[in-house]
Amino acid sequence: MAKSKGNKNKNAAGKADVKAKKTSVKNDAPSKGSGPKKIIIPAVALILVAALLVTGYFVWYKPKHAGGPEPVTNTTGGGSDTKQSVDFKKNKYTYETADYNGYTVPAFVAEMLKGADKDSEAACKKYGTALTVAGHDVSTSEFGMMYFDMFIDARDSLIDDPNGLTPVTNTAPAEQKYGDTEYTWADRLREVTAEKIKKNYILFYEALENGFMPTDSCVADMEEAKNSAEYFSGIKNVTADEDMAETYCEGATLNLFMRNYILKSYAADYEAAVREMLASKRGKAEMDEVYKANPEKYNYVDVRVFVINKQTMDAVEKAKKEVKDLESFYQFGIDYYSAMFSDYSDYKEEATRFFCLRKSELSGKFGDAIGEWCFEDGRKPGDIEVVEGTLFYCLLYMVKPQYMIETVDFYQCLSYFNDDMDYPRSDEEKENTYNYLKTPFETLKSSDNKTETFKEIDSQYDENALSYENEGMMKRTGVKGLEYNALEWLYSSERKKGDCELIYIRNAYAIIMFDHINKGDYNYYLTITDEYSDSDFGSFYESLKNFNGNEITEYSEGISKGAQYGETASAAYAAKVAKNSQSSQTTQTAQ
Repeated sequence: MAKSKGNKNKNAAGKADVKAKKTSVKNDAPSKGSGPKKIIIPAVALILVAALLVTGYFVWYKPKHAGGPEPVTNTTGGGSDTKQSVDFKKNKYTYETADYNGYTVPAFVAEMLKGADKDSEAACKKYGTALTVAGHDVSTSEFGMMYFDMFIDARDSLIDDPNGLTPVTNTAPAEQKYGDTEYTWADRLREVTAEKIKKNYILFYEALENGFMPTDSCVADMEEAKNSAEYFSGIKNVTADEDMAETYCEGATLNLFMRNYILKSYAADYEAAVREMLASKRGKAEMDEVYKANPEKYNYVDVRVFVINKQTMDAVEKAKKEVKDLESFYQFGIDYYSAMFSDYSDYKEEATRFFCLRKSELSGKFGDAIGEWCFEDGRKPGDIEVVEGTLFYCLLYMVKPQYMIETVDFYQCLSYFNDDMDYPRSDEEKENTYNYLKTPFETLKSSDNKTETFKEIDSQYDENALSYENEGMMKRTGVKGLEYNALEWLYSSERKKGDCELIYIRNAYAIIMFDHINKGDYNYYLTITDEYSDSDFGSFYESLKNFNGNEITEYSEGISKGAQYGETASAAYAAKVAKNSQSSQTTQTAQ
């Protein structure tokens, strides 16, 4: 079977003896540590999030109206005898293989899918069919399971929402508006669930047709997902199938959960391989030409921002008159926000920091005028201005005007202390995670052979799936893959090969070791490559959807039933999150 990375049993500094890897299964109990704790969000950050939510441009998504009679079926795709061919790089793998319907697949995958086929056939007969994709029926139960998973993924910004919108998980999707449109998150999830299922099935079977084999880490992750599901059901003293039915809906089983998980993982791995192949066809000269035509589209700025309510014009005038430097910039924030939020001063540094942002990102968050000011020719460090944005006035302090950034190679060993926003961890677990990595970090610092020492540490401690294949090495990493603390440390002018640090990055601590900056390998290459990749992969995927044999049939009644299953599960989960949050607030008040 696939090789899992290292020994994940942890007995140091209060970490759980057995820590199950996070999967799409959402249970009453959090995956690590004790009961849920309240997470305290900087008040100004909430304001900025609200600004982003309302100023998003509502594109692409236009859900169907629910009123009126719906067609029994809607069949699309097919009609073409050709599809775009790909010549992807073959993965090396060490797992055992087996036969699944004439295809060679990982033995673990074959075992799970054969069981899922039987469960799916039974679920379709008993509960109905929602979709048929390339000749494969998808039951209403499976649709409901995916709907619930999409709810969680949407919260974590994993559905590539074109407007950058996310739901909260303490309220049922049907009770949440999708931005300022007439639609709800239930409308959005119904649509995205159907599209996700179609994509997973089409890419999975295309991968099989092309003899694609997933990476070791992909298969290891699938196995860990199954183990985690069984672990949680054991805690609840029920079978895994019983837990799935309780968590999701009628007809849900472990086999069906794993089929969704396998297809999703397989499809993602195959998509990455196809994108890599498509990107290889684009040369550096082509990237440079695109950049030179519009450099401000790909350059970055670092800026600090306070948002000021348009109803408080006295504060706007105060900012214009009194803010002359960074010190007075912060003092204004303390005076303005402390009147509304007692804990504001604790968050002033984090809440105002906007680093490595492109013009489009600033304009999307605050309004076009803010993007224009930040990227105006002649902008210099220390420039201060109050600019009217879409919803707020923005007090701006320019830290670093337009610049390009090169990619970086470094080693990273990461350990999470909080991998679920709905069940945030305590300060104690944060401290435990730091202490857990402190000993190997000290060992690394004193080592005479840092590279080999790091690889040994990584094999035992690393929880970052991205580094499974390369012993912790993060190659050619750009802005998109870095958080502020790591970015600031890695790009320090004092940095030299072999430097290491134990750094806090959002929901984890990481041991980071610098290797080198890739001189001349600018981040805009990655950005432009991504843009081409989206277009090129879109064309590739469309050729698959239009290929004979890949027809998609939607059964409107089945989709409605499956969506309702998912909505019921999502609403139940939201109620638990709301109850846990209320309980935590009560406990904190009592203390």
